[in-house]
Amino acid sequence: MGLADQVKIEITKEGLRIELTDSANDIFFEIGTLTEGKAIKLLEKIGKEIGNYLINYCWRHTDSRQFNNIGTGFTNFELSSERALAAKRALVRGGLEEKHIDEIHGYADTRLRDKNNL
Repeated sequence: MGLADQVKIEITKEGLRIELTDSANDIFFEIGTLTEGKAIKLLEKIGKEIGNYLINYCWRHTDSRQFNNIGTGFTNFELSSERALAAKRALVRGGLEEKHIDEIHGYADTRLRDKNNL
């Protein structure tokens, strides 16, 4: 996949944080989608690797890319939350036990890592 420079894993007070960062050339989810892109396969592999560690995990998703929702009421908040849940499901399919997932959050563009990246 060639995405190692876009994956950051660290231990925090909440547990293990896995951060996937889009680049100009590689994005993890296609605009407006939940399962299209590289994120799901990568998260399944990560779930397989970390599934044996008995620590808590917190998954958060942020995204400022706008998509065409044409008055459906499905906003970036809903999309971000659904992507966080899709990520959780991929980790579990990969082998991470669901009981070790403590939190799942979708923040849309309210907690961007790089606030200049809109």
